[in-house]
Amino acid sequence: MKNILKILFFIIPFFGFGQTCDIDTNITNADSIEYCITNSSCHASCDGEITITVYGPNQPYYFEWGSGTPIANDNSRDSLCAGNYSVTITDNAGNLVDFQSNEIEEPSELGIFRTLNHPSCYNYSDGSINVTTLGDSPFSWSWNNGFNTEDISNLQNGEYILTTIDSNNCFRIDTFNLVDPVEVSSITITDTLSCIGLCDASGIIIPQNGIFPFSFLWDDSQITDTAVNLCYGINNVTITD
Repeated sequence: MKNILKILFFIIPFFGFGQTCDIDTNITNADSIEYCITNSSCHASCDGEITITVYGPNQPYYFEWGSGTPIANDNSRDSLCAGNYSVTITDNAGNLVDFQSNEIEEPSELGIFRTLNHPSCYNYSDGSINVTTLGDSPFSWSWNNGFNTEDISNLQNGEYILTTIDSNNCFRIDTFNLVDPVEVSSITITDTLSCIGLCDASGIIIPQNGIFPFSFLWDDSQITDTAVNLCYGINNVTITD
């Protein structure tokens, strides 16, 4: 009975998605073949590698990748995207040694969903950014304003940049912009007093920008866009959209 030995060992580097080496002795026309596959370090990174080492007396060995031309000692491929890569190996006499389909794998895609809550009023600091992170956990987050949480709040208008890192040390950078509502302004039309000492002037406020409907509150508690019976001096009105 023919003895068959298969040895599997794994080398997992600190970064990336790992390397696997498989030594196969169940072959003909060679002693053994070692297939080493380095998977893509991040989703869609295309940095995978395949290296094949043939041990045996019938050197050189020829490698035909896919439907290409057999080339002596052409035993490796790099810059590979996720997928299957076939190789046919023959010895120096043209005898088949092995045919293998090797798969390059990749980690899950690092993705996010985000909800932007813009400041409720001009120059307010009540905006927030809520993020849901997808992929290989655990994750870490770093914002350009110094926060290290997934979600951030109490924000003014402006640009916020998030760097997200997953368990494979893969990262993505996303930029979000919070925008203030348009600042409310107004056109004021005033009427003068008929005589000194009387309070018979009037004022009309015409809101500009902002979002309809508007409310008004004058110093003397009048609540329409037109105030009457105003006295000499400064009369303030607060406009809320």
